[in-house]
Amino acid sequence: MQLFNNFTELYFFTINPNTKYSDLINVDIVYSIILHWIIYISLFYVIFEFLPFKIPKGTFPKLTLFLLIVMSIGFPLRLARSKSIYNSLLAKNMSEEKAFKKTMKLMSLGYFHWYFLS
Repeated sequence: MQLFNNFTELYFFTINPNTKYSDLINVDIVYSIILHWIIYISLFYVIFEFLPFKIPKGTFPKLTLFLLIVMSIGFPLRLARSKSIYNSLLAKNMSEEKAFKKTMKLMSLGYFHWYFLS
């Protein structure tokens, strides 16, 4: 359960509009990327083991590179989206506290919709 708690804390950290981009360069994010990469590659491999056709040679290295790039840029892009929402709400004269709460709510709603769709 501690692993899930760590990922939850990391998620809230990466959608907090007050987080600095430089703070995203840390061991927890690297660990998250590596763990997710292992899970995705393993699932891909297991699924295609049961299908009647073979995966073309060179697919795994390309998939690995693609996943690592997407996951690496995903953290700063998610934070950028959060900061964008927050700054937009502040520009509409919303208080910092209300803007923060609304940003966190909107980011979580968006995340869970995409999470369950994928």
